[in-house]
Amino acid sequence: MNCSYCGAPLPVSGLVCSYCGQRNAINMRNVDAVVGTGESTVNCPVCTETELKRMDVGLRGRVVIHHCGKCDGIFLSQHDLDTAIDAKHKQINHIDPKLLRFVLDNPRHERQTRKRFYIHCPVCKNMMQQMNYRAVSGVVIDRCREHGVWLDGGELQQLFEWKGAGGIVKAEKFQSFSPRFPTGGSSGSFIDNQIDDFFMWLFGLK
Repeated sequence: MNCSYCGAPLPVSGLVCSYCGQRNAINMRNVDAVVGTGESTVNCPVCTETELKRMDVGLRGRVVIHHCGKCDGIFLSQHDLDTAIDAKHKQINHIDPKLLRFVLDNPRHERQTRKRFYIHCPVCKNMMQQMNYRAVSGVVIDRCREHGVWLDGGELQQLFEWKGAGGIVKAEKFQSFSPRFPTGGSSGSFIDNQIDDFFMWLFGLK
């Protein structure tokens, strides 16, 4: 993946080019989307004053994403997030352990850009719940049960790369041994006890 400004290769983690110092917006880079119209705008829950732009994504079925051009964050429904991820790498049915470990150790999203404070839903303004997508992806998203989920800059691309390395396949194997974790993307929680930590260690997820 190359820098949008100078064309140099981006570092294996993060979004800032080592050559020109520009921060790259990559959440929408590999998504076929056009700016939509006809729907009221909402503001970014992180930048607060920046309007989110509606994007109609060219995936099977209609997927609508609201994108912040300043921080690269996106807001969409839980169903549309699952649809977008499922549409990528459809034939992945195996795990590449080395690639998966590399993806987890070198996140595309910037963990230190925003400290993990709770944010408000851009629609209803209620506090959003934080959850680790699919319980073991390493991508902590913000979720409003009524209106959708928020992903920070780079987190959608991180989920695409995680799935491509077999992350969902491995997560499903883990979840079959730890039934308290549902298999669907619409649920999940932080791993907060020793039993679950043991299973994560056993299956190489931690």
